[in-house]
Amino acid sequence: AADPIKYKWNTEDPVYGYENVLIPCEASSPAADGTEIIENEGNYPVSVYLTITGPLVGPTIISNDTSEELITVTGTLRDATSKTINNRGLTDNLVTLSTTATHGLVVGDVVTISGLGSPYDGEVVVLSVPTTSTFTYGATGSNVAYGAGSGTLTYGPDTLEINTYDRSVFLNGEYLGARAKLEVYNDWINLYPGNNTISFYDAGSTVSSTATLSVDYRSGWLA
Repeated sequence: AADPIKYKWNTEDPVYGYENVLIPCEASSPAADGTEIIENEGNYPVSVYLTITGPLVGPTIISNDTSEELITVTGTLRDATSKTINNRGLTDNLVTLSTTATHGLVVGDVVTISGLGSPYDGEVVVLSVPTTSTFTYGATGSNVAYGAGSGTLTYGPDTLEINTYDRSVFLNGEYLGARAKLEVYNDWINLYPGNNTISFYDAGSTVSSTATLSVDYRSGWLA
């Protein structure tokens, strides 16, 4: 059925018409109280699209303090990360790289390789993680014996997107496994008519968090 709510359209976002509010996570340095007041100018509750940009230690709370609705993020989110590559090899179009320190990767991560040259460099998808300092991905080229090489691995920061309209969750743009970052039972925050105080707090990182919460919304009316 068609959505009966009539929404305000923000002309500065010609594609979706959303208003946007960015909330830095509560922290003492850099100083942020982790709250913003968001007004739903309409007469009916509306859903929101939330985007969290890491790092998060967790558990992390997103709260509509006005309505006492909560979303709890139980999993971690990684910061922007750079690691030094010290070995590389290519066998049957499968690249194996190693890093000098623990890389923190998981299967499915999209990462950028630089400094090794062709065919290693570029944006690639991690296929396997044999150890905490090795990983593999696909590339087309002649076989190269595994040995010393100098390059850089970069990835992140992680982003977690939460759509409270259809309750979908995406981690770095991927649906599979993203829901596991959230507590099983959540309130799926809405914005109610009038002012709503939205809070963003990471219990595991109260001193120097640099995480942000982006709230996209449209005021709504029900005739």
